[in-house]
Amino acid sequence: MAAIFQNFYKTVAAAAVPEAIGAATVQFNAAIVTAAKSNTEANAGNVFLQYTSADGDHVDELYPGNSIQILAPLNGIFNAAQFFVDVAVDGDGVLFTYLLADPKAFNDVELKTEAAMRKLVLTIAATIDDCSVTSGISDMERTGDNINCYVTGSTEAVHNTGLWSVQCGVTVRSRIKRDDKLNKHRLRTAYVRDLFMDTQAADILSALERDFTACPRSIRERATENRIEGEFWVSELRFVMTACGSSLV
Repeated sequence: MAAIFQNFYKTVAAAAVPEAIGAATVQFNAAIVTAAKSNTEANAGNVFLQYTSADGDHVDELYPGNSIQILAPLNGIFNAAQFFVDVAVDGDGVLFTYLLADPKAFNDVELKTEAAMRKLVLTIAATIDDCSVTSGISDMERTGDNINCYVTGSTEAVHNTGLWSVQCGVTVRSRIKRDDKLNKHRLRTAYVRDLFMDTQAADILSALERDFTACPRSIRERATENRIEGEFWVSELRFVMTACGSSLV
């Protein structure tokens, strides 16, 4: 059984005329509905998810950029024709990302996430010169400037789908030497933060690691922290990302 992981945009021509998100042939165990008109254009108003085509039969209201998960019952399968979307502004819509999973295909999602994150940071190596890039949680003493990508844990979104909410972190460490080194540390931190703030970051991560897929636009719950540890300035970025330990086609 091949795993299916796809996404598409669905726009609605007229407000108050709900349309099915997709065809009955689009089957899934889990899906994420994101209020977005296209990859480059945000919605002008709110959109509404519902289970019927009746006007006003709203279940969930999504502000521009907001997301909601749809999870099938245990061992169950939904299809896109069972769900409808209405809009407040003509032409707005949703990004529909769905998964029909073979549970046996998913493994090592934590290690693969760490590897993909490290490769992403290495794409900006020219801007973080004289700085090692590592991955994984370790008690190894890092004596020089370092950027470390790690995963603290993951939670399966729904049983037997292999779709995981992965708790991620990136730590930037720079040895305290002089005032201008602090400026360099801040610049490194900004470059790393911007990498994972990019709306395309999940798509890029998916392309960097074999047998790994990050759900489009799924990076969320971002948080930052700055501190001093001994002889180092330390800046930490934490976030949650939805991912699978498999290449899904």
